[in-house]
Amino acid sequence: MVLDLRITQSAYYEQTALDTALAQFLAGELNTSQTMAQITNQWNKKTDEIGRQSQLDGYKASLSVTR
Repeated sequence: MVLDLRITQSAYYEQTALDTALAQFLAGELNTSQTMAQITNQWNKKTDEIGRQSQLDGYKASLSVTR
């Protein structure tokens, strides 16, 4: 089973950054490498804005991970 990403602003990661890049790829506007780079850059930028540790802590809490 695959669950939705359970972090702050998950809609941005899944709907804005991912869906936009995939649409550009499917339209032939980006190649595979460009698509992956665009997704990676946008996800990293958003994660840095929010805070990596904050995202990690929130994700672990959503899974009830205590380590």
